[in-house]
Amino acid sequence: MVTEWGDGEGEWKPGTWSKAELDRLQNAIALITNTMGGNEMFVRSLGGVTVRKTDIGSHGGEALAQRVSFSTKGSFSSWTTVHEFAHAWDANYGWIGKGK
Repeated sequence: MVTEWGDGEGEWKPGTWSKAELDRLQNAIALITNTMGGNEMFVRSLGGVTVRKTDIGSHGGEALAQRVSFSTKGSFSSWTTVHEFAHAWDANYGWIGKGK
């Protein structure tokens, strides 16, 4: 595991994520969690999720069951976060929203 959000002493340690991105991610996930009925429902519905930044081509984000990825080529919006977590939720239930 690569720590990219602090050094245990409260100091920022640069990495793949900016502090602004982590704040945006946390705020968007909090909104999703509250909308879904709380932490327990969020975890149950998504089955646990790994979030990462990686080279995913030209799009800003992508999601599969238990994984949400954001592009290393730029930042992402709160809308993108909600959008990708909704895909992860759908994927966790076998893409029922897409008829698969």
